[in-house]
Amino acid sequence: MFLSAAVLRLGRQLGVSEECLRRAAAYRPDVAYLDATIAFRGLYLQTWEATPSLIALAATSVTDNARTVTHQGLGGAPRMREWLAERQPAALLATRPFPVTVRDWEASLEIPISDLIADTIGQYAEKIRQMAAYAKRHPDTLLLDTIVAADATLCYDGQFLCDDDHSEGESGTQDNNLACAGDETTAHILTDLAAAQAAMLSWKDDRGQYLDIGGDAGAVFDVFCRPAARDLFNQINIATSFTSLTSSWAGRLRVHASPRFTTANKWWFAYLGGVGRPFIVQYQTDGEPSDLQAIDSPKSEHVIKNGSAFYGTKGHYTVVPGDWRYIVEVG
Repeated sequence: MFLSAAVLRLGRQLGVSEECLRRAAAYRPDVAYLDATIAFRGLYLQTWEATPSLIALAATSVTDNARTVTHQGLGGAPRMREWLAERQPAALLATRPFPVTVRDWEASLEIPISDLIADTIGQYAEKIRQMAAYAKRHPDTLLLDTIVAADATLCYDGQFLCDDDHSEGESGTQDNNLACAGDETTAHILTDLAAAQAAMLSWKDDRGQYLDIGGDAGAVFDVFCRPAARDLFNQINIATSFTSLTSSWAGRLRVHASPRFTTANKWWFAYLGGVGRPFIVQYQTDGEPSDLQAIDSPKSEHVIKNGSAFYGTKGHYTVVPGDWRYIVEVG
């Protein structure tokens, strides 16, 4: 271990042998802390990457370094038409500005240094895994909360995400908030599934052109429902007939049940396989939850005074309504 001239001089003044000075220089009481931090971070990252996330499926992801980003709908894209003479460029229909402001999030865990030094970190491993899974799925929680409030949360066109009077240009009035036959029998659910898909297929853009959303053969749709209705939706997803009823939904539903959905006879039907998404997740640059960080160094005042260290993660993001045409509220 290299010793500076100043250390050697002070050692001679104090009568300390060079051997003891070298042993003192090699002593690092924070080794367990640093080793645990590396292990915790690796465990966090591994769990994060292995945790599935709904937000990637249901939302358009946007990243910007600004705190508030202004989105604006532009209507439908021009369709192909026969080229008879000169090109005829189409103008896009700009809707009202739709500002989105990210929010700040954090999760932190305090661990006694004595536990790290004693190499008893095993008892904290499960908590680190849970922190990673919770952080990965937190945008999913915001998305589910947005679905619950779909008929009271404004989207880009100034109407609620699920409303009965969406209108742009030549689209006419369009309704994605439908009456419900019920979610307590397969017969009622089959009726409502057909109505929701028919409504989605009927929607037009601002040029009056049909969008044919979810019209592909064998298109798969997502259903968000209360836990009490999950089994019925799953039955429909695996069966082709129910007594006198014939179903064409086998293998075409992905069912997401949440205790956040508490209202009987109210559920949501979404198509997540198109070019649009019913939600937007807005991240500030580097705003996804970070990997696990040791907030305090082993030599910080807090650690020295309290004998405990903080590990934490953070993120800057929010979830808002996107394109209303890709979701229907049935209720």
